[in-house]
Amino acid sequence: TLRFSKGFFTEDYKMTIGVDFHVKTITIDAVEKPIRAKLQIWDTGGQERFSSIRPMYYRGSLGALLIFDLTNSGSFEHLPQWIEEVRANVKTEIPLLLVGNKSDLVEQRAVTLEELNSFTNTFNLYYMETSAKTGDGVGDCFYILACLMIGSGVPDQLVSNGIVYTPGKIPTMSSQSSESLVPELDSEFDYAAPPVPDPPRNETYQSKPTSEPEFEYEAPPVPKQSPTESYDYNATYEPEYEPEIPIPEPKIEESESLTTKFIFKTP
Repeated sequence: TLRFSKGFFTEDYKMTIGVDFHVKTITIDAVEKPIRAKLQIWDTGGQERFSSIRPMYYRGSLGALLIFDLTNSGSFEHLPQWIEEVRANVKTEIPLLLVGNKSDLVEQRAVTLEELNSFTNTFNLYYMETSAKTGDGVGDCFYILACLMIGSGVPDQLVSNGIVYTPGKIPTMSSQSSESLVPELDSEFDYAAPPVPDPPRNETYQSKPTSEPEFEYEAPPVPKQSPTESYDYNATYEPEYEPEIPIPEPKIEESESLTTKFIFKTP
């Protein structure tokens, strides 16, 4: 209720002491025209010591959310007790919506989908999951309950999108066909790889390169030495040409010498 009415979540959650009261106005997309509904939300404490004061808040109620912890099997096992308590203290039959909280803790789930299917089918309850931490489904559960209270029914779009499930219709892994997980290919297109052509008869089949090389990178041939010539490795050969510009000799000028002094300090 804190996430829905105030829009924030806190890790430092404290259990409800007595009863918390919140007011929230929402808009319901009815068939004829939108309906503005002002919800008065009574969050009752679940401890045994508050059992004597809870009945006075049940009277006059038009709907109830049965919220349990998906990571705590004990909270799920106590649901029949809560249903009996609500129906015993409300004179008229009111819609009930079963809500599994902490859907974000997937690896810590303690209640199986098969158990939920059996339970919702037995008590004829719509079912959905929420996460008060992330906010997923929190506003949807109050919206769906409001639709049930005014008699407009659950919107088909919420059922088809898997936000809320009808009694006993929660999909499980065993109920899903493995074929439905594989997308079907369109028959108008050929998704097979093109066949490799057979080589023509009496000819050698050779794959054609994609492109011809633009340059030849072959090294030039090494000239062979004439057998009549000999090479003297100790002889000095003069260059065939003289440099056109003489290279000037560097001039050495006197300059003051610089002395660098290093000081080494030993410990």
